[in-house]
Amino acid sequence: MKPLPPDDAGSGSDDKPERRTPIFTVSEEVQEHFVHPDDRRFFDRHPWTRRIPIFGPSCEGYGPKCVAGLRVVHLLCKGIADDLVHGLVYAMLVNRYHVAGDKYQRLATLYSLGWSAKPFTAMLCDSLALLCHTKRWYMAISCVVGAMRVLAFALLPVEEASANTAAVLIFLTSYCKANVDILSNGFYSRLMIKYPHQGPALVSWAWWFLLLGGIISSALTGPLADAGIPQVGLCISMVLQLITCVVFIFNLYGEKTNREERTEDLMNMHLRSLKDKEPFVPDTTNDGDVKMNRSGNEMVLHESLQGIIEEEMEGPPTYEPVVSCCGIFEFNKDVFMENWRMFLHGVIMTCSVVAMIVCNIFADKLGLLMVCIGVSVVRCGASFWALPMAIAKVNIFGYLQTLTFIRLPGALNTF
Repeated sequence: MKPLPPDDAGSGSDDKPERRTPIFTVSEEVQEHFVHPDDRRFFDRHPWTRRIPIFGPSCEGYGPKCVAGLRVVHLLCKGIADDLVHGLVYAMLVNRYHVAGDKYQRLATLYSLGWSAKPFTAMLCDSLALLCHTKRWYMAISCVVGAMRVLAFALLPVEEASANTAAVLIFLTSYCKANVDILSNGFYSRLMIKYPHQGPALVSWAWWFLLLGGIISSALTGPLADAGIPQVGLCISMVLQLITCVVFIFNLYGEKTNREERTEDLMNMHLRSLKDKEPFVPDTTNDGDVKMNRSGNEMVLHESLQGIIEEEMEGPPTYEPVVSCCGIFEFNKDVFMENWRMFLHGVIMTCSVVAMIVCNIFADKLGLLMVCIGVSVVRCGASFWALPMAIAKVNIFGYLQTLTFIRLPGALNTF
C-alpha cells in the first residue's frame, strides 16, 4: 500500500475540520491597518458594535471616545443649536421686533458673516496654544460665549430698537459656532492624515449627525415660530451649546498637547526626508510569501526610521515653544513664520467682515454698494497673494457661485 503524503497522513479530506475566519480579531500582532488601542478593548467587550455601519470603521481608527465626541458636537452644536438660531432669525426680527423687509435682509446677512471670520481663528489657534492645547480650550470658550450671546439675544426687549443689537448678537453666536466647526474639522483632518484608511467613515459619521440635527431643528423651528415663542428655541440652543462644552472639558476628542503635536510634526519631517533615502525591503518566509502586509511594512519602516532619527539627534526630538503668561499661552513661532501670509489673509477677511457688519447696520444703499465692491476686490487679490494658486482659484469660484446664486429660503434647502 502506497503511503500517504506527509501533509495528509493520518487524516482524510472529508474528516478535516473546517476553519472559520473570525470577523474581526483584535489580538493579532500584525493588523491589516491601524486599530486604536481603546477600540481594541471596546470591541473585545462589545464585538457586535463592529458590525454597525460607519460607526465600526470610525471607532476602529480613532477610538470610541473621539467618535462619540464628534457625534455630540455635530448633532448638538453644529446641527440643532446652529440651525435653531438660523431658522428663528426671521421670526425674531420680523415677528418679534417688527423690522421692515429691507432692513431684515441686511440684518439677516450678519449670520453668514460669522462663518466668514472663522479662518482667522484657525490660524490664531495653530500659532498660539491656550493652556497647552491649540484647539480644546478655544472650542470650550466658544461654546460658553456663544451660549451667552444666544441667551442675550432671547432676552432683548421686544421693540424695534433691539433689532441692531440682535443682529450683532446673531453674528457673535454664529462666529462662536463657526470656531467650533473649523477647529473640529482641523482636529479630525489631522487624524485622517495619520490614519487615512478609516477617514471616509469618520467624515460620513460626522455628516450623519449634522444632517440629523438639521432635521430635528426644522421640526422645532416651525411650531415655535407659529406659536409666537421663538425665544424658547433660542434658549434650547443655549442649553445644547453648553452641553457641548462638556466634550472639550473632558477632552473626549483626545487632543494631545501642543508640544506633543509639534514634536510629531518634527518627527514626520525627518521621516519624509529619510524615506526617500532608505528604501525598505520586507521580510519573506521560506516559501517566498510576503510576511507582512503593506500597513505592517509601513509600521516597521516608521519604527526603524524613528530609531535612526533618535540616534542621530542623541534622543527623541523635542519641540520647545515660546511660553508666555506663566505658561497660559505657547507661541509656535515656526508655524507662524511658515504660514504668515495665510495669517494676514485671515486678518484681511476679519477686517472685511467687520466693515460689512458696520455698513449693513448703518450705511445707505450707495455706501453699502461701494463697500461691497471694495471688499470683493481686496479679498480676491488677497486670495491670489496668500493662498496656493489652486486653492485661490477654488476660492474665487466659490465667491462667484455665491454671488450669482439666487436662493429662496424654505424647507427644500434642507434636502
